[in-house]
Amino acid sequence: FFKGGGTSLKAIMMLKEIKEKLDTDMSIMEFFKNPTINFIASISEINNKSQELFLEWNSGEHEEWYFPPIFGLGLIYANYPKNSNTRCIAFNYPMAMDSPVFYESIEELAYILLTAYQKTNALPKKIKRITAYSMGGIIAFEVIKLLELMGVEIEEFIIWDKPSQCYLPEDEIHVDITKRAEIMSVIDEIVDTDVERKKMITYLDKHEYIIEKYYQKGMINCDIRMYYCSNGFKKADLYNWEKLTSRPVTFIELKNITHYEIPEFWKILTQASLSDPECLS
Repeated sequence: FFKGGGTSLKAIMMLKEIKEKLDTDMSIMEFFKNPTINFIASISEINNKSQELFLEWNSGEHEEWYFPPIFGLGLIYANYPKNSNTRCIAFNYPMAMDSPVFYESIEELAYILLTAYQKTNALPKKIKRITAYSMGGIIAFEVIKLLELMGVEIEEFIIWDKPSQCYLPEDEIHVDITKRAEIMSVIDEIVDTDVERKKMITYLDKHEYIIEKYYQKGMINCDIRMYYCSNGFKKADLYNWEKLTSRPVTFIELKNITHYEIPEFWKILTQASLSDPECLS
């Protein structure tokens, strides 16, 4: 937009007209971060796709939000708790649904998901818990930053085995999911045809790319509970989450559990109605 001769005033006028004619409300600051046709089209698409970007169940005084791993909601939805007295919101990622909604960064994805939620819901004053697994941890972090700017209080942020990314990305990023045996094993378990396999590899490569180029900065203001696998990520990167919140961080080691066994472990934990982190050892 700006390379084509656009100015801040023209951007404000354009976004006002888009709102009037397309019923699409867009933050001027978010547009400044990504002043492209693709981004405008993605936000417009949310008008039609917003209900597909999250599921909700139960009702209650409190809310709990969930952010899935790189595979999207399909891999872990069955493992989410369904019998709580809390209103639950589980987000999904557009690429995982073969959606035309476009994003090039973790920050854009966070903004898109929150915008989708706000299309049909008023933001609560408080969210009891935000729980994220793997890639979902950094997306949830960016969503929490946005929520806190809007005055929403987050009581607790639970992260399942996702290191922080407090370092600048490499100048050149090369991604090839097919070289990661553990991910390919999961793909082989959940797809039935070569067409589905190729499609999944394509979107996982795109997700992996935006993960690799993400640089975590800023700070949130909620307690963090981090569950991590014994033989997984570097502990230094896990413990760097302490630099990203003004509140305490609790680290809980998951012994004899691998990263990709976490969903089933979480399901067993939920069914057993265990909520005290001290019971995990």
